[in-house]
Amino acid sequence: MKFIKRAAVRLAVGALAVAAAMAVPVAAHAATITGSGTSVTFSGTGGDPVTGDQAWSYDPSNSTINATVSPDGSTVTADINGNDGVFWEVDFAAPQGQALTAGTVYDNAARYPFQIPNQPGLSLFGNGVGCNTDTGSFTVKSATFGPNGWIQSFDATFVQNCEGSTTSAATGEVILNNGPAPAELAVTVTPAATGSVSHVGGQAVITGTVACNRATIVDLSGTLNQRLTRTALATGTWSVSSLTCTTTPTTWSATVQPQGNVPFGNGQAQVSGSYSAPDPVFQITVTGTFSQGVQLRHA
Repeated sequence: MKFIKRAAVRLAVGALAVAAAMAVPVAAHAATITGSGTSVTFSGTGGDPVTGDQAWSYDPSNSTINATVSPDGSTVTADINGNDGVFWEVDFAAPQGQALTAGTVYDNAARYPFQIPNQPGLSLFGNGVGCNTDTGSFTVKSATFGPNGWIQSFDATFVQNCEGSTTSAATGEVILNNGPAPAELAVTVTPAATGSVSHVGGQAVITGTVACNRATIVDLSGTLNQRLTRTALATGTWSVSSLTCTTTPTTWSATVQPQGNVPFGNGQAQVSGSYSAPDPVFQITVTGTFSQGVQLRHA
């Protein structure tokens, strides 16, 4: 079967198996695998339509290999963008509710992601060709995973038969080594203990610093509240966008306009806020909150 686009093939053949399709866990974004020993090799025999009965071999020296594991450890997907201009994808899935486990042979695999829940899934496609249906098996030789889709090590061999063929097959091995997962992104927001307030208009200016354990961009937003009397509360919102964040603290400043008719004044206030930053390693968004008492003083 020739494909025009990956998505088009998935949709086209998916219509044949809607009733049997299982829910697929949402995976984190794929990371580029560059560790020593990483390789994807496969070949075909007997007229296998996917491989064209050729031998294919990829590693970080001649391709970009991106891979991820689902949050529950049940599915590993490897995408191979070869320097030869050819794209491939290999998918391994344990039966629903199970994690891929080292030392396990997964027989009776069907085309991923259209296998029934108690059946393993397998799919090799690329170079414009894929199976409409497939059967096969795979053996997980090693499987060590970290947080957020990180693959520390994974090694699996596989056999795939297109369209139920008993005379043709694609066989191969996927070895992924990326080492232990690095620390997750940590963001530290520290509002300054003092701020200023204008005599005219009653707007306040708050400042602070933000630091991260690796370089990223941070957005901040929050509120400033000041109890002036038992019945008078000055309040306002603030935000700061696209702060460059590294291990060296970056200074930020925000002007807070009072809402309503109650201006900010001299005295104690409370700044509360939240941060949002993309983790460039795990390709997820990290969020958190912070709060700090602030002494406002007339400028």
